[in-house]
Amino acid sequence: MPTSAPDDHATEDLVGESRGQAPVLKYETGAEVAVTGNTAVNIDVSDRLGASLLPFIAIVVCLCLARPSVIGGARSASRVVTAAALIMFSVFASFVITDDAIVKPIAFSLAFGVLVDAFLIRMTLVPAVLAVVGCGAWWLPGWLDRLLPNLDIEGACRGKWSTPRHRVTSGHPPAMDAEAA
Repeated sequence: MPTSAPDDHATEDLVGESRGQAPVLKYETGAEVAVTGNTAVNIDVSDRLGASLLPFIAIVVCLCLARPSVIGGARSASRVVTAAALIMFSVFASFVITDDAIVKPIAFSLAFGVLVDAFLIRMTLVPAVLAVVGCGAWWLPGWLDRLLPNLDIEGACRGKWSTPRHRVTSGHPPAMDAEAA
């Protein structure tokens, strides 16, 4: 049993020692030994996040080297993204001051996540990735292109019965076309 707090280094050492003894105990007794619980899970999550932080920062820094694209993306999306992010952040942050121990961390996480999504992902990372990948970002495999429907949202094909792969020549809708009948 630990005598220290869950976030103390002594507790982390105890979890590590206990897990280190598991193979010995299995060999000697045949019993499966697992060290689990909130503290052990929190230690595991912290270790994984700590191990992935440096590669993530390296990727972000490399992608941010495409600075003109990041600046262009920020210029074109900044007003809408900032306004939406501030509204959502305000709503979520307003719940942080409640006394409910369940709502408070969820509200803080959502508020923080909105800021990260808006400013790090949408206005920095996405424009940088698009600059690095170039036209390949919009590439679609042929089989998937044939499988997906042609959505003419802006009305470029209004008044025409056509799709990129098939043009109806009879002037009738596809269901009325002689080939479809």
